[in-house]
Amino acid sequence: MDQTINRGWIDFLLAPQRFNEVTRIADAKKAVEFFKESMLKLIKPKLWVQPIDFYSSYKITCFDKYGFETDRAISIDDRLKLSFNCQQNGANTLWLKVVEMNIIKELDGYEEEIFLLLEETGDNYLSFDNHVPISSGECAITLRRLINTISIDMKIKPALINSTFEQNETCLIHLFNWQRLMKNILSQL
Repeated sequence: MDQTINRGWIDFLLAPQRFNEVTRIADAKKAVEFFKESMLKLIKPKLWVQPIDFYSSYKITCFDKYGFETDRAISIDDRLKLSFNCQQNGANTLWLKVVEMNIIKELDGYEEEIFLLLEETGDNYLSFDNHVPISSGECAITLRRLINTISIDMKIKPALINSTFEQNETCLIHLFNWQRLMKNILSQL
């Protein structure tokens, strides 16, 4: 079976879903404070589902790299366990590993940024071999303040399921409401 794979088609399949949200605040001091509160919400996953209008079917638990449950801000190699009330393909738990976390603050004080890269892992949060055949799902989150504008950008890329580069549209990474999370991070509780 000879199949010619078009590069544009592959790029389309590999393209992530993207969500953006922007807030502008007139007062510079209030904008800095707003960014700090939004950053705290981002790095403390227990705050992700705290608002009353978020789906109550989600439960998020954070584990350190040794497998102990923790309530602190996340750091590299931590694992997030997102549990759902519903099941997708017989599973109701999504494991994400914090692969990258960068905090950038410009010296002039006009620009700040935090970047998180979360990667889907296997069922066992201590497993180093995740048995994902082609790729694993990813979520890249960038929270940025540029003067008085605070923005959040999320890119969600599901895992590829086989050698034909098909995206797994029924994967658990799509079950979580990333757009609602983005709005919650930029809202003040």
